[in-house]
Amino acid sequence: MKASLNTMMKNKLTTIFFVMILVIPFLIFFTWNKVISGNQPLQILGPVVETDNGKEFHKIGDFEFIDQDSNRVSMVDAGSKILVANFFFTACPSICPEMTNQLSRVQNSLLDEDDVVIFSFTVDPERDTPEILASYADNYDIDPKIWHLLTGDKKSIYMVARNQFLLPVIEGDGGKEDFIHSELLVLVDQEKQIRGFYDGTDEKEVDRLMNDIYRLKKQKVK
Repeated sequence: MKASLNTMMKNKLTTIFFVMILVIPFLIFFTWNKVISGNQPLQILGPVVETDNGKEFHKIGDFEFIDQDSNRVSMVDAGSKILVANFFFTACPSICPEMTNQLSRVQNSLLDEDDVVIFSFTVDPERDTPEILASYADNYDIDPKIWHLLTGDKKSIYMVARNQFLLPVIEGDGGKEDFIHSELLVLVDQEKQIRGFYDGTDEKEVDRLMNDIYRLKKQKVK
């Protein structure tokens, strides 16, 4: 009986030993891979274009719209801050409320910081006046120091969505029948280069966005 117990104990120890041999290298690799990937620079997205300084990645150009407080807001106001952008409309019954809830999480993670700004462009500017946007902002406790809800000329907004933020949407001219509806959040670095697209209705994707914001803060943008 004693010999049988000893044999069983040896078998268990042998099994545990081999499991550890298999699992520990995997855990080391997984942990190291996370550390390495977290230190890797975020990829710059978008086409390479010819400029006066040679070839450069696409950068967000300047624009000017009106926010929920009737202030004029442009890319100049973003300065050297990190920018998160999305396109929505206040009467949207589907993806927009969830996008706004997720962006509220982003805003709340930035309340004590001044190096990130959020621009939400309405795709229904004829209805979404500054007054309507102000009411929407109140409903979601939007902080105007961090988060600007922008309205203005529809054709200009749609041009910015397609040609500046490079949203993968169908072609259009911003006319009466043209309508953009996208769940994507766009991350733009301090040099106005696009660094990521994220599903704004997916909590895990927005977690990834917040992590990438942190990574950008640590990196020196070239």
